[in-house]
Amino acid sequence: MKKMLTIMKLSFMFILLSVMQSRAGVFGQGSITLSMRQVEIEKVLSKIEKEGEFRFLYNYDLNSLKKKVDVDFEESSISEVLNKIFSNTDLTYKMLANNLIVVISTTQVMADIRITGKVTGANGEALSGVSITVKGTGIGTNTDNNGVYTMTVPADATLVVSYIGDETKEVKVNGQSVVDIQLLPSNRQLDQVVVVGYGAQKQKDITSAISVVSTKDISSRPMVSAVEAITGKAPGVQVSVPSGMPGSDLSVKIRGIGSPNGSEPLYVVDGVLASDIRSIDPNTIETISILKDAAAAGIYGAAGSTNGIVMITTKQGSKGKPRVDVNFYTGFQQITKKIGVLNNDQWLDLEAEIFDTTKDGFLATIPSYYNLQTTNNNWQDLIYHNAMQTGANAGISGGSEKGTYYLDFGYLNQDGIMEGSNFKRYSVKLSIDQAATKWLRMGANVSFNRTNQRTVPQNASGQFGGAIISALVTPEYIPVIMPPGSDHPGVYGYSTFYSGDNPISDIYNNDNNTVGNNFLGNAYAEISLPYNLKLRTQFNAVIENSKYDWFLNPYNSLAGLTVNGEGKSNYNETNRWAWDNTLTWSKVFGAHSFNVVVGTSSLEESIALSASTGQGFATSSIQTLNAASSAFTVSTQNFEWTTNSYFGRINYSYNDKYLFTGTIRAD
Repeated sequence: MKKMLTIMKLSFMFILLSVMQSRAGVFGQGSITLSMRQVEIEKVLSKIEKEGEFRFLYNYDLNSLKKKVDVDFEESSISEVLNKIFSNTDLTYKMLANNLIVVISTTQVMADIRITGKVTGANGEALSGVSITVKGTGIGTNTDNNGVYTMTVPADATLVVSYIGDETKEVKVNGQSVVDIQLLPSNRQLDQVVVVGYGAQKQKDITSAISVVSTKDISSRPMVSAVEAITGKAPGVQVSVPSGMPGSDLSVKIRGIGSPNGSEPLYVVDGVLASDIRSIDPNTIETISILKDAAAAGIYGAAGSTNGIVMITTKQGSKGKPRVDVNFYTGFQQITKKIGVLNNDQWLDLEAEIFDTTKDGFLATIPSYYNLQTTNNNWQDLIYHNAMQTGANAGISGGSEKGTYYLDFGYLNQDGIMEGSNFKRYSVKLSIDQAATKWLRMGANVSFNRTNQRTVPQNASGQFGGAIISALVTPEYIPVIMPPGSDHPGVYGYSTFYSGDNPISDIYNNDNNTVGNNFLGNAYAEISLPYNLKLRTQFNAVIENSKYDWFLNPYNSLAGLTVNGEGKSNYNETNRWAWDNTLTWSKVFGAHSFNVVVGTSSLEESIALSASTGQGFATSSIQTLNAASSAFTVSTQNFEWTTNSYFGRINYSYNDKYLFTGTIRAD
């Protein structure tokens, strides 16, 4: 509204100028005597108006009218006075008839225009998340996923375009409505620091196979797992999806499936060894480095030798005023293609051919309570749906020269494209870093999340192999619920021919839930010693537990009727503690540069597992195992192990051309 009023005022001024210009005559020649110190220009004009000879017309919102000036005139003309006080401002004036003076701003004469354009990289690829601001103002926007932006700017504006890893560029609009921009990589990229084992190196000094994954577009992508951030981002790294179930883990292969044991990589989060990264919200990731060869991964010994290392550094606070970032998205997932299956007539033709009989002859073997004329269930249509996914993050960061902080809260709710499957995650992340003295710095990083997951049987070895395969092979004449007159009316439909439950039964004949808690954190102290030495001691902790409860209803499915209901309860917990100590020496002698790290690491891990089952439930109201009456099984296991490790690494550079890296570790 304020902007609209300003435009209306300016429009009125221009109309007034054009109308009264033709009426201009001899202007008053009165002289002005005035002396004032450090007063606003607006007050000077008001003082002149009070003398009664001149009148001024202007927009009261002009910022330049607030500028303070010194005024000292004696018997001066109005032109001399105005030229003096308007100097070094964007103000100008027009003298009209009847001693009326119109004051306007030269910068506001230029009208705002709507511009659009596309930002591309050096190879013409669209860049998303590029920051575009108008120089000298607070006007700004970001490019979308296609690199396109749209904004309203002054016609003579200068755009400042910035993107991580690229040179910042200034572009003049010059009244154009379409402004396309191409950015080039920054030469400073090679000077960027890359996180490696127990330290960091400049990218230009790396001698081993290390890939740095860009994380600048994470907040604009609907990610569930941090592993998705490296999908398609690094050469030689394969990310596969063993299961499409919401919240399921992805599989990462850095050296291919021929790696020893074909295992997953070792994950290192803020220096903490982790078997997976479920406790990390992707939105809190700052950098990702992938150590692919023995030279890079050797600093972690046998733990990193099987399939490389994925090193993740989470976001830290930044110096300055508190900054709040909020991200929210919601969308839908859907199946891209359904597989064609046989209808009832086609299925009868096939079965008649297999059993060498006629269609009517085979039809006679099917019980009469199955109605092939009216029951045509396309099971894929019944089990798949448009699934909503919603994510939200709110983070606050800030700090001073003494220390920084970062706090983030996250929420995720993902429905599966298969009915009945769901994954929810609640997460919190805290990072603090404090310079206690000139020689002592302390800090901590903590990540915690709690998850709830409901799964649907898939890839099963029994029945039809789970709901997915069952949806493809269950004949369409099978009803969702068995009709009256059948052997088990009211239960989920099943096939007497194939002796299997239908896919809807696979989804809803059981109640199941997995509750998981994941904690990952560290606390550290870094001491600066004489002779360019730094001693860092860090205590790490990983605590993971999950509880899986499953109950098969004794009455609503053929599978439940067979065993009179069944219940399962599984629990597992992992506690891992580690204490790392490193001593780092860095020194430059002319063209020679050295960086030496030596250290020790002590680690202890304990794992506890338990599993219990029972059958024979009289009711579905009580789903705990104390209500079971038969087929009890109980299993418990405990594991403990410890390691002590000693390691060292030397990096040598001569004239930034000849590089050498040597690593040793004993566990």
